[in-house]
Amino acid sequence: MNPDLDISQLEIINKTKNSAILKIKNNLNNNNIKIHYSIDNGQNKIINLNELIKKALFFKFLDENSNLKFKEINYIDTNNLNFSNTEITKQENSFLWSNVPKNVCSDRKITNKTPNIKSFNIPDCEYNSKSKLIFQITTGLTKTKQENKLNGWNINSDDEMKLTDFTNINNKNSEIINVLSNEFDLSNTNKQEQEMILSIFKGPADKFELNPNEKLKITYPVRIITSKVILNLKQKITGNITAKIIDDNNKEQIVILSITEVMQILQNHVLLPNEITIDKNNDNITFNGEAFFSSEREGSVRTNTVTTIV
Repeated sequence: MNPDLDISQLEIINKTKNSAILKIKNNLNNNNIKIHYSIDNGQNKIINLNELIKKALFFKFLDENSNLKFKEINYIDTNNLNFSNTEITKQENSFLWSNVPKNVCSDRKITNKTPNIKSFNIPDCEYNSKSKLIFQITTGLTKTKQENKLNGWNINSDDEMKLTDFTNINNKNSEIINVLSNEFDLSNTNKQEQEMILSIFKGPADKFELNPNEKLKITYPVRIITSKVILNLKQKITGNITAKIIDDNNKEQIVILSITEVMQILQNHVLLPNEITIDKNNDNITFNGEAFFSSEREGSVRTNTVTTIV
């Protein structure tokens, strides 16, 4: 990081989707530099708290030591940072019944085309009604403490119960839907999916007697309730960080900053992410993340029997 770098003398002479060649204007040696990069598609965003702290330390050193040059940060101690539980609120939602019922077994259709009463056998129908839950963090936070890097729903049982409770979010009147523990990994943007069997339907095989020219149709419909929600994730952070900064004379400076001071430094240099807010009392900061949740829940299977004369 060098905020004093003059980039006006750089010229891009060849640019692709993942690289560019830079040329220094009026350079007689004709030396070019090739850089490689990747473009964030914006689908999942992770705020790296450790990188924000590093930037703040750099600018604090620069602001207070104009006659010295920054060399490196020797270490950053974040053990005195405290993370609150994560509050979850609704941002926007939709709740709807599927317009067309889903048939879980093929229709049973028989017609007696004979002049006599005739018996017909109908095969059985078995189906497990299910619910499918999908949860994914779309704007997360990598903390400086070790993350669990969980895969699937391998989280503590209390948090898992609260996540599955989101199937009832549309019945809740409170702004805060649930509160997850401070151990919940906000850095895991993997899509978490869970499928559960709600009920088991067994329509037995049966025998029907039909009159001449009588037609029988049996269907097994199930309705699907779909709920989609965008969630706000709020976590407050308090406490101090301690760091050692080395200047170009190899002298150490020990710096102690509150996490609020860290974010104020970034704010002063217009580097504070929109996802971080400073409390009006300046005693804590709040991370404001987002997650996507959807629930697809199948109702009970019904049996519809209709007879007509053809």
